[in-house]
Amino acid sequence: MKETNKLTNNIGNKETQPIEDLLKEASYNLNMSYLESAEDIYQLIVQDYPKDYRGWLGLVDVLIKKEVSENDKRYKKLVSKAIKLADDENKQIIKNKYCKEDNKNKKKLDKEFKKAKVMFDKKLYDEAFKIYLKLSNEYSYEKAYWEMGFCYYHGYGVEKDFQKALYWYEKGGNVKDVNVQYWLGNIYYTGYEVDTNYEKALYWYERAANAGNTKAQYMIAEMYENGYGAPASSEKAFYWYEKVANLGDSYAQFSLGKMYEEGNGVTLDRKKVLYWYERAANAGYFIASVKLSMMYETGDGVEQNSEKAKYWHEKYEAQKNNIVHIDSELLNKIKEIFDKNS
Repeated sequence: MKETNKLTNNIGNKETQPIEDLLKEASYNLNMSYLESAEDIYQLIVQDYPKDYRGWLGLVDVLIKKEVSENDKRYKKLVSKAIKLADDENKQIIKNKYCKEDNKNKKKLDKEFKKAKVMFDKKLYDEAFKIYLKLSNEYSYEKAYWEMGFCYYHGYGVEKDFQKALYWYEKGGNVKDVNVQYWLGNIYYTGYEVDTNYEKALYWYERAANAGNTKAQYMIAEMYENGYGAPASSEKAFYWYEKVANLGDSYAQFSLGKMYEEGNGVTLDRKKVLYWYERAANAGYFIASVKLSMMYETGDGVEQNSEKAKYWHEKYEAQKNNIVHIDSELLNKIKEIFDKNS
C-alpha cells in the first residue's frame, strides 16, 4: 500500500518525544497498514523508552500485520520482552492474546463465544451478555468487544449506556467492520453524545474509506475541502470526490462540478462543470438541476437556452417530491429562481 497519508515522525529529532504521542502516531500508521512507518516509530519508542512494554508489543503487532508466524524467532523474542516488562495484569493479557502455548483454552473460548451468539439469537440477552462480559474482561477475547458495544448501545442484557457502548466499539474497532468504523466517524463528526472531534472522525472515516465504504469516502473529501480534522487540501478533496463520483454518488458529482467551476484544486473547466452537474442531476440531486437551470437561463458558462432551462426546471419539479428536508432559506432561493422561469 502506498503510504500517502501516513503520520510521520521526526526520527532524527534529538529531543525525546512523549511516549503517548509516539504511540498514537505508531498506532495510526499500524491501523492504516503503513507498516514501515509504524515499525520505524516503534523502534524509536524502544530506543527512547526501553522499559515500556508497549513499544516492544507494537513491534509484535507489526509482525502480525506482516503475517509472520508466532513460531518465528523474532516474534517469540519480542513477546517475551514485552511480557517481562509488563505489570502482572498486562502480562496475562499479552499471554492470552499473543501466545498460543499460554492460551490453550482458545478453542474453549471460541466455543463459549458461539454459545453466547446462540443465546443472543434466541433473545436470551442476559445470559449472552454475561458470557460476552467474561470473555472481554477476563480473557481479552476481541471478538466479544463489538458484541459488548452492541449490547450497551441497544440495552440487550444490560442497561443502555452510550459511553460504554462507545468504549467497546472503539476497543473492538480495530474491528474490521466498516459499518462500525463509519458509525464511529459520524459520532465524532456530529458530536452525538460526545465532544465533536474532527481528528477522530477523520481517523475512523479513513479506516472505513480504505475498506471501500463510499459514504466515508465522501465525508473525507468534505473534511479535506473544509479543513476539518486536517489542514484543508483541495487536491485531497478532489481525489476523494472523484473516486466516489465515478461510483455514481450524486453529491460527489455535484461537488466535482463545483470544484471545476471555481477552479478549486483543479484547472477551471466549463465542459467538466456541465458534465458533472448533468451527471449529478440525472442521478437525482436536485441542487444540480437548479444550477443547470440557472446556467442555461443566464448563459453562465454555456450558450443561453430557454428550452434547456425549462427542461432542468421541470427535472427539479419531478425530483422535489423525493426531498425529505430542505432548509427553508434554500427553498426560498429555489422558488425565486423558478418563479423567473415560469
